[in-house]
Parts: sequence; structure tokens; C-alpha cells
Amino acid sequence: MDFNRRTAMAAGLGTAATVAAGLGTAATVAAGLGTAATVAVGSGSASVRATGPATITIPGESPSSTNIPVARDRRASGGRYLALLTAERPPSDKGWYATYRVRVPKSGVYTLTAVAVAPMETPHTEAVGSYLQLSVDGGPFREVARSQPDWYGSPAAWGDLSEMNLGELELREGDGAFSLRVVEPTVLDNRIVYVLSLDHLVLRPLPGGPALRAAAVPRHRVGEPARLRLTLNARATRPHPVHYAVTDYDGQRVAAGRAAVPAGRRTTTVTLPADLSPGHYRIHADDDVTSTFARLPVRRAVTRTGTADNPFGVNVWASSLVPPSGLDEFAATLRDMGAGWVRDGQSWPAAEPAPGAYDTAHHDRVTRTLRAHGLAVLDVLSPAPEWAMTDASLPLPADLRHAYRYARRLALARPEALQLSNEPDVDTTRSTGDAHAAFVKATALGIKDACAEPPLVVLPGIAQSGPFQDLMLANDVVRYADVWPSTAIRTRRTRTTPRAAHFVGTVSQLPTGVRGFRFDDGCGHQVSVLWAAARHTRVSLPGVAYDIMGRRIERSGKAVVVSPDPVYVVSREAASIARDRGAADALRRPDPGSLSPRRAHRPEPALRRPQCRARQGRRRRATAARLPPGPSYPDEPRRLQLRRSGAVRDRRGGVDGRGVVGAAGERGRHAGVGARRRAGRGGVLGRGGTVRAPEGRPAAGVRGAARRRG
Repeated sequence: MDFNRRTAMAAGLGTAATVAAGLGTAATVAAGLGTAATVAVGSGSASVRATGPATITIPGESPSSTNIPVARDRRASGGRYLALLTAERPPSDKGWYATYRVRVPKSGVYTLTAVAVAPMETPHTEAVGSYLQLSVDGGPFREVARSQPDWYGSPAAWGDLSEMNLGELELREGDGAFSLRVVEPTVLDNRIVYVLSLDHLVLRPLPGGPALRAAAVPRHRVGEPARLRLTLNARATRPHPVHYAVTDYDGQRVAAGRAAVPAGRRTTTVTLPADLSPGHYRIHADDDVTSTFARLPVRRAVTRTGTADNPFGVNVWASSLVPPSGLDEFAATLRDMGAGWVRDGQSWPAAEPAPGAYDTAHHDRVTRTLRAHGLAVLDVLSPAPEWAMTDASLPLPADLRHAYRYARRLALARPEALQLSNEPDVDTTRSTGDAHAAFVKATALGIKDACAEPPLVVLPGIAQSGPFQDLMLANDVVRYADVWPSTAIRTRRTRTTPRAAHFVGTVSQLPTGVRGFRFDDGCGHQVSVLWAAARHTRVSLPGVAYDIMGRRIERSGKAVVVSPDPVYVVSREAASIARDRGAADALRRPDPGSLSPRRAHRPEPALRRPQCRARQGRRRRATAARLPPGPSYPDEPRRLQLRRSGAVRDRRGGVDGRGVVGAAGERGRHAGVGARRRAGRGGVLGRGGTVRAPEGRPAAGVRGAARRRG
């Protein structure tokens, strides 16, 4: 599974570029709308075209009233189309809207389709638009909220536009009107904007009378009534019979019956049998209508001491998959089904379109809604914006201070946890494990500096074992985190215990096909994480064993059965085990020439000896630059010592040339290897220089590349 972010970002933006070229700002309505917008309606007018016996085509660029501009494109049906692309907030009373008037030849039910940009990705484009709200004949606006598979199946029209089904409308003969509006922005690759590209709309009559269109049972528990709501696509002219049947998960029929929708109404409700057991059910009704519902047990999902201790979660990108109108119900459903966590995220390029210009209000609102329903939020950092990257740093920011500041900003929204990236090892750009380790450290420091009780820091999820993961571990990233998702290691954070499980080394003397890592949790425990390529492999290891869900495994003796699902063995041997100095060397490393080390900045003082040990032979370059303001940076110049391990350390305990602050300030035992450099106020190296190690010794390895401020 390979992914090149720059290629992906270049795809699917054709419409956006076309719109931008013809717009300026959305507040400027294209010239010529003044007369064309107010149109005579009817099947023979220039604005509403009859394309069949009763089919009505309505040009999107010719509404009776609107505040949305028009753009030109020869691919559009009339050479023009309604085009909205703006970050400007819409008027609070109307939104970005367009109202169309039509003369309906005959009363009945019509399907409304639009050639427009869909609110979700489709097979032919990654471009997305805002969710639309629809009002008929002055009625209330309702969001056109369909499922992701429905939008995904929309046929391609032209460019990024699709043929979208907006639903069925009940229209009366004569003059009528309907309005479309946008009130919620959408998240593009590099900004949060209001988007609508509309070529034309088509009304097609449906043959026959009213038909059943929905059968749904709201969320409920055993002991509460299960009410089946049946909905027609139009008001019944006389009592309308509806047949239905309910089957359980195994396909056995548990209920069936007949109901009638009263004349003049569109809905009726049926109460299902009260003795239905908890479980999953499917509804079958007339007109090929099917749906599902869940009957929840009386007992609610068990939580431990708090929501964050619930081990169950759901992975979702809410801004892309959940309609704004459905977010509240979505969150309530997740909580009722027993989930405690939601893994969500937002686009960094959209949240920070320019350096320091943050736009996180949209995502913060999603986070607040999820937390209001008792869900803990795990936010995931996305790749960096284009302005922060260079060809050499892709997909990471060239200046890690941008990562520090962005992570700090996200932490201020107070999610329960922040994951520092997702599967960075599948990116086919120049990202390497040591480079990503530096990024991880910078973002972790930003999170920990945000507030007194920062969110949990979660290491990146790695798609597959190999050199990328090994090199990250060799660069000591575990010290900076609270959670390693590959093994679900987590320690409770208190004022008296460290905040990370420290990687000690690999577990030795394991059977063939079994691998294991050892961790020191900082509280006197050693945690061994074991897994096997084949199931039911017995391993002898002392301690208390737990399965992947945290349940204690009962066993006799020291033997434990391991499988592809990790097993955790906890013992009280960590205090007597010194850190394995050869652990980093035991991990595989790529060719030294492929390394591109960058350094993180300013760690939390409680983190002991943060390190980045990836060596590149006898000479290595790194960047020393001005660090973010903080109490650890001196206001007066100091003499720095270049150490053999690649460190630049203040002799009194200040700036570490690996880009971090060491907790200890004494000179290292190899301090005599390198030369000294003078740092100005605020921790800025005065000039560049390259340090070479004597023959037979590792390189000191720091090239001072910072310039003096001003």
C-alpha cells in the first residue's frame, strides 16, 4: 500500500481551480445576473426548459434570486453555472442561497436531480462541495443528507460535477418554487470554504400515486417501545395500505403486519412486539423498502472510572463522512452502543492555510459535540501544508517549529488524546524513520507545553514492521509518548510517575516465529509484548499475562500461548534491569545515505535524556535554529559544548544541539571530542561550522546552520 501525498493533492481540484479563476469573491455577484435572475417561469421560457412531456430542466445559473456568483465554462449546459467558492461566512438569515421558480404542469411526485459537485468523494473526483439544504414552496429548509454509498454512486457529469439525486418532491400544479442554500463549510485539502458548483437541475415526474420511501425504528432499548415509522413520498389521497415484516439477525421473521397511512398524511407509526430480544433486525416493506435497526439491551455499556478508560472506539473522519445535521444523533448512537472513543482528525493544510493563521472552529465544534455525548476524542495529525514543506522535507515541515506550534494549538482544544500521524511508513516520498522521529518529538513537546494536563500523546500507527518502525524506535520516540498504538502500551499519568513506557529492547530466546519487545513503565514493572506469526505458540515467561482487550489470562506455570494478537506479560523485574545499550543496534537500519535527520525542539524537563542516535558515519549535518520562546532558553550568551554523540549541550543545563533541552547540564564523558560554539541570546548559534571526530571515533555530527537574528 503506497501513497504519495503530493500526487494525491494535485488530483481532483479541477472545478475548484475553474471556479477560482472566474470568481474573485463570493460576495461579488457576476454581472448580468440582475436581469437574468428575475425570469418569467414556464415550460417555454428561456430559463426553464421542457425536455420531455413533463420533464423540466432548470439552468443553475438562472435563479429568480440568489447571492451566489456565476462562472463560465463551455462544458456547462448553457455555457455558465452557479459557482460558490469562498471562506466568507454567509448571511445569517439566508445563507448562500438560490431560489428557483417553476410552473408545474401536473400535481404529483417529482424526482429532483442536480448536476453539481457532491458533498463526498466520488469515483471520478476527490473534489467535494458543501451539504445542501432544500426548501419547497417556502417550507422549512431540510438538509439533503444521504449515506456515503449513495453519494459515491453518483454518475460523473463533467469536470468534478456529478449527477446527484436530491430526493423526491411533492409539487402542486401551477406556479411553484424551491430554494437551495449552503450554511455549512466543507473541508478541502488546503482550506475550509463554502462550495457549490451547480450546472442545472432536472424535475422528472414519477408514475403512479404515492409510494413508500422509508421505514425506520428510532434508537431504543429493551423496555422501551419499538416504534416503526412508515413514510410515503407524498400525501395519501386516500388510506394507503403498507405491508411490512421484521426479521432478526439469523433471518427468522419475528414480526409482520399491515398498516394504513391516513388520507392527507405522509406517515404512520406501528408499535412492534414488546418481547423482541436485544439484537440486530431488518425491516422489509412495500415498494422494495428495506432498513435495519438495533434493539439495545436494558443495561447500558459499562464504563470503568471514566469514558477515557473504555477500550472500545470507532474510527471516523467526521468532517467527510457525517452530515452536519446527523452529527448529534451519530454521537449519541456511538455512545449507546458502548463506544468510549472516537478517532477523528482534521486537515492541517485547511486548519492552518498560512503560517499562524488558524481556522479550527469547524473541527472544534465537532469535538465539542462528541465530548458532549460522553465520548473521548483521539485526534490524528494529518500531513503538513504545502507552505511548510520543501522537496527535501516532504511530507514533513522543513521547520519543525511549525509542527510544535500546530500541535500545541490542537492540544488547547482539549481532546483526550492526539496521535502524531497515521501510517507514515506507506508514504513513498522521502520520509524516513529518523526524520519522522524528529517530527514526533516536536509535536509531542508542543502538546505537553499546551496546558497543565495535556492530552495523551499517541505515537504514529505503523502499517507494517520494518526499517521505518525500527529506526523510529532507535531514535527513542517512546520516551515522548503515552501510548504506542502498535502494542497499546499505556501508563497512567500521575504527578509521581513518568508519562511514558520506555523501550528497553527485544525479548530474547523466543521460539521461531515469535517476536517481542520489552518496556519499562517507570513504576517498577517490566512489560513484555509478544506476538506470533502462527497461532497457539507456547512461550515461557514469568509474570501476569493479559490479552489484547486487557483481560487477565489464567495460566499454570510460566507458559503463555501467543498468537498474532499481542499478549502482554507484566512482571516486577524492571528495577533490576538496566537499559539495554545495544537495543538500538539490534534494530535494523536502512542505508546510512538514506537518512535525513531533523531535530525536535524543547522537551518537557521530566523527559530523561531525549536522544536521536541515528548516525551517518563520520560526518553528519543537522540544523540548529532559534527555538520557540520558553523558560529554558537563556537571555545571555553561553558557551555550548559539542559532544561526541551529536549533542550541543549548555554546560549549565540549557539547549541541546539535537534540538532539545537536556535535563542534566554536566559535560558528557566525550565532551573533549568536539569544539565549542558560542550561542547568543535565546539559544541562537552565532555561526556555522562542521565538527569532525578524531580517527576511530563516531562523528560529533552537528553543523550549526542558524543565523543570528536581526
